[in-house]
Amino acid sequence: MHDQIKQQLTQQQQAQQVPLFLQQLRSGAKIEVYDDRYKAAFPESAPTPPATPAATAAPAPASAAPAPAATKK
Repeated sequence: MHDQIKQQLTQQQQAQQVPLFLQQLRSGAKIEVYDDRYKAAFPESAPTPPATPAATAAPAPASAAPAPAATKK
């Protein structure tokens, strides 16, 4: 039971931190494509808006909950 609680709390923390981390990576990334064949794969994009607190504070979906333990017959 302890491991399940720890895993659930870890997933919640990651769900909050990962979007901000990815946003920081994207905003700081500088990709220069010199080969015209690959320019479409890396389009120049505008900076992404910051993640909203409501979006990052959302609870984990029900499907992320651990499955109940199998019972012996």
